[in-house]
Amino acid sequence: MGIAQTVLVAGKGADGTPHVVEITVDGAVKVSASAADNPTYPLVRNLTLTLADTEYAQALPANCRAFEFHCRTANDIRFAFEPGRVGPPVAPYMTLPSGLWYYSEEVYLQPVWTLYFASAVAAVVVELIGWT
Repeated sequence: MGIAQTVLVAGKGADGTPHVVEITVDGAVKVSASAADNPTYPLVRNLTLTLADTEYAQALPANCRAFEFHCRTANDIRFAFEPGRVGPPVAPYMTLPSGLWYYSEEVYLQPVWTLYFASAVAAVVVELIGWT
């Protein structure tokens, strides 16, 4: 019976290339994995939606692999993946109800994607983390 292992590698070599890990399973099978395949570097942003019903843009980090966001204050927010949709609202857009998170894993956004946010209330803060 084999032993399963999961290894997460964070970091790059001095030349900027991702570390490579070799795992030996049962002393026989070698599995190679690159750190570039796993999200390891966080980028945290706090985006203040200063004015109500006004669109604000936030770029995700280059080569984003996962991201999530929520509203710090107790308000709903609108978001879209294209400009001109959220403030004032013009379908298609999505609403994230107060107290909930939006997350997306295992995405491969290249080179850079932008999210667009708005709220019906002024001075709302969106907390976002993107992983590369």
